[in-house]
Amino acid sequence: MTVFIIGTVIGTLYISFLSSFAVSILPFHPYAFAMASGVGSASMNAAALAPLIAMFPDISTNIEAFSGFSNLVSFCIGIYVCIFIAIPLTQKLYEILEPKIGRNTKQSKNGEEN
Repeated sequence: MTVFIIGTVIGTLYISFLSSFAVSILPFHPYAFAMASGVGSASMNAAALAPLIAMFPDISTNIEAFSGFSNLVSFCIGIYVCIFIAIPLTQKLYEILEPKIGRNTKQSKNGEEN
């Protein structure tokens, strides 16, 4: 819960400043910034989108559409990455590392006996 609160409060401020600096310094198209701002939570998306809309009010509808689409795509892909990559990788790493550093090692058994 703490990570969620800190990410929502501090992350939105950080991404808002980062977005405004990036838009004013980097020579990319506004749609590219909109697609980049769509990756993350909805609050971070809104915070990153505000400077873009302020700097490009004539294409604000398109910027919002690209950002929303990017947020949707990253969410959908994130589900499949979690299911097909992160969970099997975690299980494999657990099988490899648990005998070495887990609860059933010789060192942990010696520590329980003392």
